Amino acid sequence: MIFLPLVTTAALTQTTPAALAPRERALITAKLYAAVKFYFAHLSAIPDFDLEASYAKLLDEAFAAKDRYAFDLACIAFVAELKNGHSNFYDDWLGTYNGESLGFQAGYYEDKWVVTYSHIPELKVGEVLVSLDSQPFETFYQSKKRYISASSERDSRNRFTYQRYLFPPQFQLVKGDGTKVTIKRVPFINVTEKTEGRWLVKDQVAYIKVPAFQPAVFEEDALKLVTEYKGAKSLILDLRGNGGGSTPSKLIDALMDRPYRSASWQSPQHVAVFKVWGDYITELDKDPKAPHDETYGALSTLRDLGTGMYFSPSTWSKPSKLVFAGKVFILIDRSVFSAGEDCCIPFKDNHRATIIGEATGGSTGQPYSVSFPNGIGFRVSSKRDSFPDGSPFEGLGVQPDIAVSTTIADLRSGKDPVLAKALELASKVP
Repeated sequence: MIFLPLVTTAALTQTTPAALAPRERALITAKLYAAVKFYFAHLSAIPDFDLEASYAKLLDEAFAAKDRYAFDLACIAFVAELKNGHSNFYDDWLGTYNGESLGFQAGYYEDKWVVTYSHIPELKVGEVLVSLDSQPFETFYQSKKRYISASSERDSRNRFTYQRYLFPPQFQLVKGDGTKVTIKRVPFINVTEKTEGRWLVKDQVAYIKVPAFQPAVFEEDALKLVTEYKGAKSLILDLRGNGGGSTPSKLIDALMDRPYRSASWQSPQHVAVFKVWGDYITELDKDPKAPHDETYGALSTLRDLGTGMYFSPSTWSKPSKLVFAGKVFILIDRSVFSAGEDCCIPFKDNHRATIIGEATGGSTGQPYSVSFPNGIGFRVSSKRDSFPDGSPFEGLGVQPDIAVSTTIADLRSGKDPVLAKALELASKVP
């Protein structure tokens, strides 16, 4: 699985200071506030969010922070209030000195925390996690939830164990059978992934797994495989765990046999003088007896333009080069995000593919990024996508045409009901 990282693990030089001077804290928090105010495209989705009050709280916590770790957490919590999976705060220092691997990943299945990946012999995939250091695992999650940037509660739970800095350097887990496992975090080990393909049924059903759309070689290799399997009757495109990258426009086009649309979207627009005039009209409107001159109507209209949202409707595209003309099946899950979802949306909209699995993560958008010489940076989503027909997408994701859920029993046995369902349907294509 690949997620948009909330912290990086880039190596730092020995001269990188752990402490942050007041001037640095002031600059970082000020730029963070300005980015949210002018670039964040999702404020309408959090109507109870008070930016000014949240920023005041951030200032109190950021300048009272005893160390860099506490400062980072204050900023992370501020961004997490935006409830957006494409907005996050990171610090290379935090990733290097507090980002050691847990050795496992866990997800939330059937109202239980369950191991989904592990390289710890005593911890098996499918085992239930009951507690961490004598407190219920759910209680531990709730105590850390305010630091997780996510577009929904499901998304938050899905990302939890990827936020390694929220876990102690060493801790004890109690499993569902009562046995205990001591976890001592170790340096993070990158796992090399690549696009893979194979025949599931020779000359009839082909399978392509694309782990991400960054770097570009993932899409390039997928395109080569689409060409290799162009004679198949059915193609299963497995996007599960695809955390995104760049929208795979060429791959989408190669699989399309009909016109298609991408998402529609909105983004903030700001014209300073319009806002000034708009503020003047707003004050004027507070006094019903105030005279309205001949410019009132025009200025009232400009008030909405001053801080309104630019809307870009979805438009139709015609395929330029169809490579695969057979039946397409797309596999999705809760860990498909960003460009992975951009890939799904056109197929969902025009019914070119049958989509199987569970709803995707529900977070995409073009982030506005800021980085500082000390290794700190943040991203704020500047684009709020909707489905081509204008229906909401953020926090909901792409829904499957055929819902297939992975159970705890499936995780334990290693069964893949999603792929099994796709293969069953693909094998019936005449």
